[in-house]
Amino acid sequence: MGQTVPVSGNIQWDGAGFGEMNLPAVFPLFRQVDMYLSSRIGLPPFSSKSVIIIHGNGRPMCCQLEEHLHCIVLATENNDWCRLIFQFAHEYCHHLIDCGLSGITAGLKWFEESICHVSSVANIVNMAGVCANASNPCLRYFTPSVISYLPKLKGLNYNETIQGCLPDEENPFRIIPIPKSEYVDIRQFLSDENALLSTTYSDGHYYFVCRALYPHFHNNPNLWKIIRHLGDTTTWNSLPDLFEHLKANADSSYKDSLDIMFSYLI
Repeated sequence: MGQTVPVSGNIQWDGAGFGEMNLPAVFPLFRQVDMYLSSRIGLPPFSSKSVIIIHGNGRPMCCQLEEHLHCIVLATENNDWCRLIFQFAHEYCHHLIDCGLSGITAGLKWFEESICHVSSVANIVNMAGVCANASNPCLRYFTPSVISYLPKLKGLNYNETIQGCLPDEENPFRIIPIPKSEYVDIRQFLSDENALLSTTYSDGHYYFVCRALYPHFHNNPNLWKIIRHLGDTTTWNSLPDLFEHLKANADSSYKDSLDIMFSYLI
């Protein structure tokens, strides 16, 4: 690793390998990912353990370097900001869950991976308003590019109905509830694919689950509080057991939403 520079109180950036990067624009985007997730799970901003961001040529990942230090590896270059934040938001979700960073695919790791894909989608949706409201003119100018990126998100079931609930160029701050008609029942899919999900890393499967989960998080962001209770998902073998555990730890702000979401899963 090379020389690092601070992004926030808990995040460091090692720019080696990222190419030409507009850091005054990128660093606020990184900080917004922390603020978006931390505020929803009840943490003060930048209060989680330390993170260093580095470049890699393989799959993005989050791993533990020391007891109080995580490393997030991202695989993008130059000013590809949407892809950069899409990757970072996924890995930062793993960082906040802070368990089972061994890379093992077992148990209900697929559920964690799917939740982390939801983080990617939610943070790109949030990024439209962040850019539109930014003091940095480069970010304001980038707002239409973020909005045009939304239909490309693999973890979003982008259709006319959902499009009407998301930011657009006329209103980059628009976030309105997704109708329950767009909720997707994936109980049969999870039953049919159980063996593969519990043994094989499969982004295609995770994106499919993400598309089913995202509307629930969109409609009630308090659901993000569940990531503080997931623990090491490789040690869970039963989705109903995980649900009972999450329900036992849920507060009134999202308990009903948790019931509804899992009714489409089990």
